[in-house]
Amino acid sequence: MAKQRPIDVMTAEDALKLHQSDEAYTVVIKDSEGSPRNLVDIANDTYLVSFLDDLKRVYLAYQFNVVEGKLFLAFATYHEHDAETGKEIEKSVYAFKPDGSLYIEKRDYITSEVATANNSIDVSGNWESLPKFGCYESITKENR
Repeated sequence: MAKQRPIDVMTAEDALKLHQSDEAYTVVIKDSEGSPRNLVDIANDTYLVSFLDDLKRVYLAYQFNVVEGKLFLAFATYHEHDAETGKEIEKSVYAFKPDGSLYIEKRDYITSEVATANNSIDVSGNWESLPKFGCYESITKENR
């Protein structure tokens, strides 16, 4: 069983070297009590931001892709867990395109139902500047 902690912890200097050479690395962002709250996986022009609950489960994830030198929030995924068993019972995926297209898929793991929808929205809030190394506040905002 996974221990839900980093396998290899590297120094900030080693992570900076990976960042500067465009190699993959993961950042663990902790809250004021020292508990992990976000994981930021950076690889191949993709920034995956995971939001962790008190049990260190991912309940929300954002995928930003580099588009024309900026970050664009392309996917948001919400996970709902059963309070008693901890099992994932529902997942909603929102797929955004720069032209404002939105695809939504909601999957219920209890009933096996899948609902989908297409829409158009204002995606101006999906854009972020590329963060400098160590400055991930802009992409770890939960309420976008």
